[in-house]
Amino acid sequence: MFFYKNKTHKHDSRIRFQNRTFRRELEKARSHKREGKKIPDRRWEIFLAKIGLGSVTSKIILFSAIALAVYVIYIPNWLYIKQVNILGAKQGDEGNIARLAGVYLQSHKIWPQKNMLLLNGKNLAEFLSQQDQNIIKVEKIEKKYRGVVNIFVQPRRETYLLIANSAEYGVSNDGRIISSHFREPSSTPAGLIPLKISDNEGFNAGQKIFTESFMQALNAISSGLPAAANSQLDYFEMANLQSLDLNAYLKSGYKLVFDVDSDATASLENLKIILNNTSQSDKNNLKYVDLRLKDKGYVCLKTAPCAKIAEAPVISTGTASSTLQAAPLR
Repeated sequence: MFFYKNKTHKHDSRIRFQNRTFRRELEKARSHKREGKKIPDRRWEIFLAKIGLGSVTSKIILFSAIALAVYVIYIPNWLYIKQVNILGAKQGDEGNIARLAGVYLQSHKIWPQKNMLLLNGKNLAEFLSQQDQNIIKVEKIEKKYRGVVNIFVQPRRETYLLIANSAEYGVSNDGRIISSHFREPSSTPAGLIPLKISDNEGFNAGQKIFTESFMQALNAISSGLPAAANSQLDYFEMANLQSLDLNAYLKSGYKLVFDVDSDATASLENLKIILNNTSQSDKNNLKYVDLRLKDKGYVCLKTAPCAKIAEAPVISTGTASSTLQAAPLR
């Protein structure tokens, strides 16, 4: 008995075509048309299609992003400044600086400066320095959490009393004439450090008479001198405004000679070393200490020959060299 394996027989296409179901499916396939992509006919639709925003989904994403940006930038939210703190200003000037800061924050509508993300700290600092004459500069602006901004300012203070012959002027800590004073010789305004010069060119209020580098040196010396010399400062003296030699007279009875073109902090440290190595008897007999030479100092005692030369009027050398015959520290 013979067994034959089952084989897959191909149907004759003529036989398959006679099948009614096959003919119906074939006719359906012939009449099928794929839906074509709709071509936009308006200009804005064509533009959106070119930049990839032709679909509804992309448009929804775009408009959602725009709405979010409008909310973050223009609608008051947690990014908006709610409190401004002024730090370092003179007592009584904080309110005026805060008011000016508020004026600046409200003055920009298109690019709101009240929004901490958009706040331009440099422009705000320049605005405050220009509008308030009691500010030398804005040192730092800090943006804090929950809409808090801290503004650190360096105030302009009347610090020195410039005595030029018979005329007297109040000078700020950045070298500007603040006011003029007319007084009896023994009535120095309280809190001002006298600075005597020999000439008098005549000055006007608001005029800047000292350079920034000179004022940095003068401020450093006046603030650090009492601790370095263990004595209070009595007054400063210069030959003229162009002089580089600055004499500081102490209430303990002797003077110090500085070169304002040198590092004031280094000069004060040098002074500490000199005084620490000077005996108490010599300290009581000091005439002056010359600090104009870098990393060196000279001590002149009242009994030394250099003390007689020191009695002469102040002479501006303009350099670190000196005509004084100072005795070196022993």
